[in-house]
Amino acid sequence: MLGWRLLIGTIFGISFLCLFYLDWALEKMTSIPGIALFPVMVLLAILCCREMLNLARRNHVFPVPAITYFGILLITFSGWGSFVLPRIMGDDLSVTRGHEMSHVSQGLLNQLEQLTPGNWALSAFALAVILVFLVEIYHYVRPDNINIRISYTVFVMVYIGLFFTFFTLIRLVFGIMALVSFVAIVKMGDIGAFTVGKMFGRNKMAPGLSPGKTVEGAVGAIFFACLTAWVCLGIIIPKCQGVPVQWVPAPEWLCYGAALGFVGMIGDLAESILKRDAEVKDTSSMMPGFGGILDIMDSLLLAAPVAYGFWALELLVL
Repeated sequence: MLGWRLLIGTIFGISFLCLFYLDWALEKMTSIPGIALFPVMVLLAILCCREMLNLARRNHVFPVPAITYFGILLITFSGWGSFVLPRIMGDDLSVTRGHEMSHVSQGLLNQLEQLTPGNWALSAFALAVILVFLVEIYHYVRPDNINIRISYTVFVMVYIGLFFTFFTLIRLVFGIMALVSFVAIVKMGDIGAFTVGKMFGRNKMAPGLSPGKTVEGAVGAIFFACLTAWVCLGIIIPKCQGVPVQWVPAPEWLCYGAALGFVGMIGDLAESILKRDAEVKDTSSMMPGFGGILDIMDSLLLAAPVAYGFWALELLVL
C-alpha cells in the first residue's frame, strides 16, 4: 500500500506541475488564465460530486443527481466565466458593430466587467438553490425526506461547488504561482502528517474518528507546511517572477503555512466524518493507496478559502 501511495503520489504531483506550467504558457499566448487548469478542475468537481452522491446513497439519502451535477457545474463555471465572458462579448460586439458598440451594449459589458468572480459565484449558487426547490416542487407526490434531500443537495453544492470556486479565484485574481504555492503547502502538510505520524506517532489525535492520525503527525503537518511556505514565498515565487531571492518576514510564512497546514488537517477530518457516517473507509477506489478523488482533495477544499483570504487581505507582501 505504501508503494502505491508513493507511485501514485509522484505521478499525481508531476502531472499537476506539468499542468500548471502548461496553463502558465497558454496564458502567455492567449492572455486568458486557466485554459488548461479549468477543464481539469471541472472534471475533479464532477468526480468529487459523484463520490458525495455515493456516500449519500449509503446513508439512504437520494438527491436528484442531475440537479446536483448541474448546480456544481453552474457554480464552478461562474468563477472562470466571470473573467472570460465579458472579453468574449466585447470581441463579438466589436466585430458585429464594426468596433462601435451601442450605448446599451457597452453599458452591459461595463457592468459585467465590474462584477467580481465572487459575485458571479454567489449568484450562481443562489440560482442553483432555486432550481433545487423547483425540481422538488415539480416531483412532489408525498412526504419523503424532502428536507434531508434538499439539505444534502445544497451541502454538496457548497462543499464541492463553492469551495472549488476558490481555486479559480486564486488563479484569476492572484496568478498561477499563488495557486501553485497554496497546493504545495497543503499537500506537503499532508505528507508531513503521514511521514511524521508513521515514524513517531504515539498519541492519537481523534481515535474515534480517524485512528491513524496522531498529535505527532499534526505537528509534522504544521512544520512541513511552514517550511514549504518559506520556500515558496521566499525562493520559488521570486525566482519565477525574475526577481532576487528575498527574505520574507517570519510572521508571513509562519502564519500562512501554519494556517494552511491546520485547516488542511481539519479538511481531512471533515471528510472522515462523512465517510464514518456512511461506514466506508474511502470515498472510492479510483486512486490505489489513496482511495477516491475526494480523499485527495479534502484538505485542499477547506484550505482554499483560507488561502484566498490571506491573498485578498494582502497579508502576504511579495
